[in-house]
Amino acid sequence: MNTVGLIKHRTIGVIVAHLEGFYTTELMASMSRCANAMGLRLLMIRTGQNGPDTIPLAADLVDAWVIVQTSVKAAAVEVMLADGKPVVSIAADFLSEKVLAIRSDSRSGIGAAVDQWVKAGRRDIAFVGWQHNVDVQARLVAFRECLVQHQLPVRPEYELILPHARLADAVLAVQSSLAAG
Repeated sequence: MNTVGLIKHRTIGVIVAHLEGFYTTELMASMSRCANAMGLRLLMIRTGQNGPDTIPLAADLVDAWVIVQTSVKAAAVEVMLADGKPVVSIAADFLSEKVLAIRSDSRSGIGAAVDQWVKAGRRDIAFVGWQHNVDVQARLVAFRECLVQHQLPVRPEYELILPHARLADAVLAVQSSLAAG
């Protein structure tokens, strides 16, 4: 447990590649509210696109880790685990039984959306998502299955898979797709 003066504080290290965008900012704000309510501190670390192999300085400052998406490499996760501190991942798989992976329910969410659009008479339904997110990949599989269940064609040209999770890129991709017919 970390100490500041004579007061003991628990600190959770939160590692994220990017702080911009709706998903990340909402997630960070929610984590901050929860941590404050529980009397915990968060140490947020932004790693950028190419996640590092280690987080050496912060390792001494935190009691547990939360890794958002793939903001560090698997080697860094192994170092964190070897240090004996709990590691949780959000929307990433590190293929370790020791890392608790928090995942969204992609199948139910996308299924409900497709069902609603079909009930509304829509037949040309597109998918927009980020290629490096395991939840988005699961959502795409569920999206295709839902189309087949509704006897709709699965069309790759209606699958807009983006290299980054940025709203502006998604809007441009949709606008370009619509302009192309």
